[in-house]
Amino acid sequence: SIFDVVTKVIDNNELPWTNLMSVLMDSCAVMRGPKCGVEVRLREKAPQLLDIDGDSCHHIHNAVRQLCKPFDYHVEGLLGDLHNDFKWSSDLRERLEEICFFLGVKYTAPERFVSHRWLSCYDVGISTSRTMDAYPVFYYGLLNKENKSVYLATVMQIYHKLEVSPEVRENIRNIHQKLQEKRKTLSKDGIDWKMRIVKKLFFLRPQTTSTLQFYLAVLPVFKHYILIFEMKEPKIHKLYDKQADIITEFFSYFIRPELLQD
Repeated sequence: SIFDVVTKVIDNNELPWTNLMSVLMDSCAVMRGPKCGVEVRLREKAPQLLDIDGDSCHHIHNAVRQLCKPFDYHVEGLLGDLHNDFKWSSDLRERLEEICFFLGVKYTAPERFVSHRWLSCYDVGISTSRTMDAYPVFYYGLLNKENKSVYLATVMQIYHKLEVSPEVRENIRNIHQKLQEKRKTLSKDGIDWKMRIVKKLFFLRPQTTSTLQFYLAVLPVFKHYILIFEMKEPKIHKLYDKQADIITEFFSYFIRPELLQD
């Protein structure tokens, strides 16, 4: 264990306990035990230690998770559903790529959202935001007739926004016919899965787009810090200043700037 390694070094007089100034390690679970955690056992030998804590990148990640928590995993759930929906179906990916081509949107396959990876929501959200107009047009082809009449206005709004010509619309209509054939082969679970995505792309579209744009506007503040932390060249002398910049910039979204000057 970490503690055994440190103890062995000190017991061999390679490093006296009194010279132990600080400990740098990951925010591992073995740190936090109230009786036999690494921090507790180190303090038994070196009570002069002022603070033992995990790395700041984990703190940033945990802070972002708390920031996103009130949104009830709305965007994160959509990102995961989109990735899984296209992951095992090459023909669906081909249809999506064709629609992106006709709409003039750069195609990228839906990326995987990983909750424990640092700011994964921001990384995946960037590519999803770029292709957000293509997803409603794609899933419109998988709707039944009743839902098509309800959500036609959303697709037409995207067509007008991207200035899609009548010829291109006809090409997309042909793709929708192929998707309708695909829909006939889907299981009930498969249809329910896609309807969950449709709900966020159409019925809850304002909530989806506004939450995603909020993420893309705020999360870069934290992403820049992690990028500095992970650089190959030592940047430890810049981390404190960057931490102060993060706090100031983040507070500036909610507090008047003149109150943050000092």
